[in-house]
Amino acid sequence: MSVQRKRGVTYVTRGDESLVADVYIPPGEGPFPGVLMVHGGAWAAGSRWNMLIHANQLARNGYTCVSINYRHAPKHKHPAQYEDCRAALKWMVKHAADYKIDTKRLAGYGYSAGGHLVALLGLRERVGEPKLRAIVAGGAPCDFQWVADDSQSLVYFLGSTRGRDPDLYKAASPLTFASRDDPPVFFFHGGRDALVPIESPRRLHQRLTELGVKSEIYVADSLGHIATFSSGTARKEALEFLDKVLKPTLKPALKPARAKVDRDGD
Repeated sequence: MSVQRKRGVTYVTRGDESLVADVYIPPGEGPFPGVLMVHGGAWAAGSRWNMLIHANQLARNGYTCVSINYRHAPKHKHPAQYEDCRAALKWMVKHAADYKIDTKRLAGYGYSAGGHLVALLGLRERVGEPKLRAIVAGGAPCDFQWVADDSQSLVYFLGSTRGRDPDLYKAASPLTFASRDDPPVFFFHGGRDALVPIESPRRLHQRLTELGVKSEIYVADSLGHIATFSSGTARKEALEFLDKVLKPTLKPALKPARAKVDRDGD
């Protein structure tokens, strides 16, 4: 038996726009851990197709993956993208039986802007809403409070400069919401990433570790932003992390914290 794929399933409607997902269902009875997969593209581009290789790998290894489209900036500014991720997670719970999802084993998995969104979704919990049990954030911006006061770089996404609206930048930063009851987090990042500084996930990794949260960071030392997304080694590390967290009877217990550097890149 092979992975079953459901293409273009509507998970929420915003006005006259239907936001859709591709669902990857493993062979077998299930239920399986469910993974919300969120693409990158600077919150302004990309689609659910970008996560195809990652979703296929996870589904072949016993995870139901829901890879989503979300609204793009600058037409739709923050928190539109975050709200779409929230809606997708609720949809996964509501339709768990249809797609063999175990609602007690939910994870978020994203890269670049998608890594930021799943980190924000998992750390900024809402009372009464589904809770992520694991987060995989690759190439992820994790803290916008270091942006210069007068920088225009994120105005298209956040709608203002940090100098004019510092609270907005704080509320959009996953680091702001780090707490002791956060789920385990796995970061992967290129050591030569010139787009998203590696210090961003490292700061969040350090903060989570200080709080006693299980956190790992894998660095593909010789790779940049795009190459790290395509790294087979990074995908393998992410899969092993999810297995340890969401399939604990099959894997050794997760260590409290780890920083691993791949000097060869892949």
